[in-house]
Amino acid sequence: YHRVDTVSNDERLLVVTPSVFESHLIFLKERYEVIALPELVSRLQNKQLTGREAVITFDDDYLDNLTNALPLLEKYQLPATIFVTTGFLGEVSNLPWDSEYKIPADNPTFLIPLELILLSGNPLITIGAHSVTHPRLSELANNDQATEILESKYALETILNNPISLFAYPFGGVFDYNQETIEGVRKAGFVAACATIPKLVTYKSALFELPRINIRNYPVRTLRKNLFSK
Repeated sequence: YHRVDTVSNDERLLVVTPSVFESHLIFLKERYEVIALPELVSRLQNKQLTGREAVITFDDDYLDNLTNALPLLEKYQLPATIFVTTGFLGEVSNLPWDSEYKIPADNPTFLIPLELILLSGNPLITIGAHSVTHPRLSELANNDQATEILESKYALETILNNPISLFAYPFGGVFDYNQETIEGVRKAGFVAACATIPKLVTYKSALFELPRINIRNYPVRTLRKNLFSK
């Protein structure tokens, strides 16, 4: 997921309405064991996957993750991981895909540090890093990649006073990161990283290339089909 909100137009398909999000949560709770991402990593490392796990993640740290998504996660007691782009904290987004809304009020705001601390203190929420400025890391020189990776980790650990062990590659497609990116994430001290390659996690999944399925504002029947077809 990215955003949980209601907007006038959503050409990039990044916004899920609260009612649809709730229907997804009900389905996931009924059909899967919804666990935190660190627990999934542990089960993968220890070869303890059951095949019935599901993990919920959010990219980019939009304010509506706190105001709209968290109350529903709390209602159904389901954990989630939020990957934070640290260079935009507290700003109104000017990312290209967030500048296409017809109504300026639909343009999202990123969490401020205090809100991030509030989220981090919730037992259902895990915070991970998502770079500083959301670049396509594969297009950067190795030292610039390292800066994006390390500084995002340092910023979050400074704000939250907790270790940050999970990373998500911006965009996350097969051409959006490379072997140098993976090595940079490993050297920075992360224990696992997520891509957005639409597959299921299995024992063959690499810890630093965990697949994820982008979720859209579609009904449960489409969610079921997308999950079962991977």
